Amino acid sequence: MPAYYDESHRMQQSTLDNAKCVFNTHILPYFKNKPINSITPTDIRTCQNAQIDSGASNAYLRDIHKKIPAIMNYTVKLAQQF
Repeated sequence: MPAYYDESHRMQQSTLDNAKCVFNTHILPYFKNKPINSITPTDIRTCQNAQIDSGASNAYLRDIHKKIPAIMNYTVKLAQQF
């Protein structure tokens, strides 16, 4: 995720702070011990289901669910550079 933060010059500080909070609190705990190339759709669905079960608001759930593919897509772009 640190490389994702490198795009901070293109984001407002509040947007960056929100992205960091969502990532560190709600996404990273599910995937921190798993290499990015081994994360499956089932893993993502498990993470999403856990967030739904947590009782978070629908707006917050949408925010979390939008960030997961954004992070994955950014990771793919970075991997293609190497």
